[in-house]
Amino acid sequence: MLVAVDANALFSIALGRAAFRVIRDGRVEIATTLATVQEVKQHLDEVAGKYHIRPGIVGGRLEALDVKTYGRRKYRNRMAEATRRIGW
Repeated sequence: MLVAVDANALFSIALGRAAFRVIRDGRVEIATTLATVQEVKQHLDEVAGKYHIRPGIVGGRLEALDVKTYGRRKYRNRMAEATRRIGW
């Protein structure tokens, strides 16, 4: 199953929460935007520190994931439909 995730979900996964175990076990694949991955990488050290986890461990978990990452060009033609579906 492919699941689209936001920055909060990626942080949770990288911190090793239950979501990480589900993805590591191959039950779920994750997808997100390039901008989301960049945001997570930018704040990873700060978030790791709040949970008293070494940034290298958290960063390693994030890098170990096979995150399907999409740049804006890949999804821009579907923005109108997505916006309609979520009711914005």
